[in-house]
Amino acid sequence: MRDWLRNFAPAIPAAELRFNSGLLVWMDVVPLPPEYPSSAKDVYDIAARAGVAAHLDELAREMRQRLIVMLGASTENGPALATTVVNRPKLVRGSDPLIAGFRPSRVPENVLHARVFGGNAADRTSVERVDPTWVHGRDRDPRILTLRGATVAVLGCGSVGGPVAMTLARAGVGKLILVDKQTFTGANVGRHPLGVGSIGAAKTIELAKRIRSDLPHVEVGFHNALVQNVLLGGDGPLAGVDLIVSALGDWPSESLLDEWQAVQTRRFPIVYGWAEPHAAAGHAIIVSGGGDRLRDGLDATGSPHLVATRWAQETRRYEPACGAAFDPYGPVELGFITSMVAQTALDALLGEVASATHRIWLARRAFVEAAGGTWSEELRAIAPQALDGATMIERRWSPAVKELAA
Repeated sequence: MRDWLRNFAPAIPAAELRFNSGLLVWMDVVPLPPEYPSSAKDVYDIAARAGVAAHLDELAREMRQRLIVMLGASTENGPALATTVVNRPKLVRGSDPLIAGFRPSRVPENVLHARVFGGNAADRTSVERVDPTWVHGRDRDPRILTLRGATVAVLGCGSVGGPVAMTLARAGVGKLILVDKQTFTGANVGRHPLGVGSIGAAKTIELAKRIRSDLPHVEVGFHNALVQNVLLGGDGPLAGVDLIVSALGDWPSESLLDEWQAVQTRRFPIVYGWAEPHAAAGHAIIVSGGGDRLRDGLDATGSPHLVATRWAQETRRYEPACGAAFDPYGPVELGFITSMVAQTALDALLGEVASATHRIWLARRAFVEAAGGTWSEELRAIAPQALDGATMIERRWSPAVKELAA
């Protein structure tokens, strides 16, 4: 609970957190509406029938302003929960009716019981569950136990890695490790989960804050560092992960990651994801080791043997003054790609996809052509049925030339 509150409201000092006791009363059957407790006596009677009245008496002796009693019962649709509140009798002209006529420590048990659990009204209030199994699937998603125990490292927290990290957290992954060296800029805002309030700060730090605030039960670690330094560091922060998602889009870094995975004694999958120009197509590759490598489908410079689109003109654009290069695309077209990468990561965690699987998202053909592109000859050869676009194809990660020769 302290960890949850620290994530949700980090500005509150731990020393100021206060916890009060309450009681959960589990009933055999769900009460009908006429049976709902309307008075403090009704609440006590329910606790007595459930065999926990002694706990209620104990809490009454420590009572502050109110006593919270949660009522629960199993239904065919899962547990049903409601809360009732027994309020401390109000002061009358500065006198506390709870101890009137007695010293505070000498109030007889029967008198205290009558004054707390008499006919005074009990308030009703709803219960808003925010525990992981409820937040992720309302107790009905069988994947949550596996995902909740998983640790995923996301390398690169930009326009691909940032949305993927958020999606994995919302899907139920219990722990994330974020790695990125860059700071967040205004140009990032339009296609990233972070907003203008994060401009000038480290992407990893701000993204970790955002995930912790939105989903306080998720554990998030971060390394505001180059991926190379993290991989080669002596503490081995990635050694115990269940999955790595690489959204680096940088061949020197991913080449090192590919080499690093090959020498690991423990096998675990890495999902690589990137977008083609204008986000007209996107790729997700899963590599689990055991002979499979990222470089199997790339040339010596890190360019894929298979690209889905070709462009008559240079697609890269450059910012004024600093000359930083970027690909023009927005969050809508990119969303299909980040969803595919995140889905591939979930499939890898759940053991539902084989190593060396290559998934390709294709935008609508009309969109590609309007942006000045066309489908590549390689794509036409391996997926002639998908040329209308708005679809995903799946193949084995290998040089396209081999497929064409076959």
